[in-house]
Amino acid sequence: MSVTLIAILYLLANVADVITTEMVLKQGGQELNPLVKGFMNIFGDMWFLPKIAVAVGVFYLGYLYTNTWFLIAITLLFFVVSLWNLRVYYKLKG
Repeated sequence: MSVTLIAILYLLANVADVITTEMVLKQGGQELNPLVKGFMNIFGDMWFLPKIAVAVGVFYLGYLYTNTWFLIAITLLFFVVSLWNLRVYYKLKG
């Protein structure tokens, strides 16, 4: 699998995480990741900008210092987080 394809999927997974997190927050849920919660406290509605910046940095460091399996693993992790967020959203929505 090419690094370009993994990078695109990783970006999509992070965007899905942001969207599903917003869905949960609008249903009265809360952010559990302390780093992202800090971003929310500092940046308000623009919290996703530093979150995406950190995600890009992690991917870049992974690209420089690890192999493609690490990049695939962190991509899958964000897709799983997004699926979990959807589960929480539907539980909160009732």
